[in-house]
Amino acid sequence: MIWSTYRQWMGNFLPFVAGSLALMLALLCVDKIVASLVAIAVLHQSINLWGFFENQKIERELRRGRTESSELVGFVYDRPPSILDAHAEVGLFRLEGDRLFLETENRVVTFSRSQLTSVRRASNIHSMIFLGGWVLLELQSGENLKLESRKF
Repeated sequence: MIWSTYRQWMGNFLPFVAGSLALMLALLCVDKIVASLVAIAVLHQSINLWGFFENQKIERELRRGRTESSELVGFVYDRPPSILDAHAEVGLFRLEGDRLFLETENRVVTFSRSQLTSVRRASNIHSMIFLGGWVLLELQSGENLKLESRKF
């Protein structure tokens, strides 16, 4: 399984520990504002360092000889995210003509561009530390597809 519990745990646990330690130290400091900014910076950097755990390997495993241009994304569509990560799944997202494709290790989700009613940004846990957020694709069916790049 490409988006394994181990990868979710490692990509979120180490940043959480580093950020928690930085926040605890910030609470002990006299200048709370500066200390809080330092804690946010530490969390931001730890996500960049560890939060993208094995992304290159995940991308290689998903590509397996594919040549089309695509972006590695974490997403939520019809499966709820786990407590370990905001992304329920990871996959390769690409636009091809009038079609949008989202390919995981065991399925392909596809939409026609005409099914989209809007595309906008939405906040998630990463938005709180200034690291992205969702690209929310709203569909005519009332369903939503939330995407977030798995790159820096």
